[in-house]
Amino acid sequence: MFLSKLSEFLKQFHPNPSFMLLLGYLYDDMKKPFSYLLVGIIIAAAFLVIMIFVNTAIGREPIPARYVYLFLFIAYLIVLAQMVYFNREPGSRTSSMNLTLFSTWGSTMKSHAYVIENVLLFIPFGIFVPACFPKLRGISNVFCLAVILSTTIELLQYFTGRGFCQLDDVVTNTLGALIGFVIYFIVHGIHNLFR
Repeated sequence: MFLSKLSEFLKQFHPNPSFMLLLGYLYDDMKKPFSYLLVGIIIAAAFLVIMIFVNTAIGREPIPARYVYLFLFIAYLIVLAQMVYFNREPGSRTSSMNLTLFSTWGSTMKSHAYVIENVLLFIPFGIFVPACFPKLRGISNVFCLAVILSTTIELLQYFTGRGFCQLDDVVTNTLGALIGFVIYFIVHGIHNLFR
């Protein structure tokens, strides 16, 4: 509902049909993650309850803000796994590997939407890693973890036939994580100024 209202609002400022087609593709594809959100929230809540219980049992004082970040990060990872792997049938996509950089951009609005979605997909990763794990707050840590996770996803998709293994996906996912890190860094810096 929010995305459709946003799309209608943006039509006032940018009536270009190609842009609107791109927005339409993004809107259609972004509805899927919301359907997986309930499962992610339930699993994240169960994990959070166990973590609080264990921390209480061993006498460690809880850090409430960190629990919220962990809850959101776990819910995000569940939704991510569902989107890129579990919602696809094994063998449903031809096991192919494309190592040509920028080949997925293509010439259609649909292919452009896929590239943009791959960037958007990892922005939360770049926000939650430094928020949840203070020792990993460096940009190089976020970069390396994003490359590792994205490469793992691509290889799993390749070997199980649940997706196409593409170098572009690793690059765009990592770009999204770096954008997320910049967002985290700015918000964290502003928060520290007003503390």
